[in-house]
Amino acid sequence: MVQLDFGAVLSQWPLLARGVAWTLGLTAISAVLGVATGIACAWARVHGAGWLRWAVGAYVELVRNTPFLVQL
Repeated sequence: MVQLDFGAVLSQWPLLARGVAWTLGLTAISAVLGVATGIACAWARVHGAGWLRWAVGAYVELVRNTPFLVQL
């Protein structure tokens, strides 16, 4: 039976912990920016000028109708 050796992972624990911290930080920043952008776009769709409503609507439809892998 094959034995798992986590020695290589444990020896690099500080690097792994730093990567986890960066990942969580970037996730939090992205979530805050995404919510702020969503609120701003929703406000623009309801209260904005005609050209702004059209621009936000076009952006939303473009993003909604494009496959995720194409957006990446």
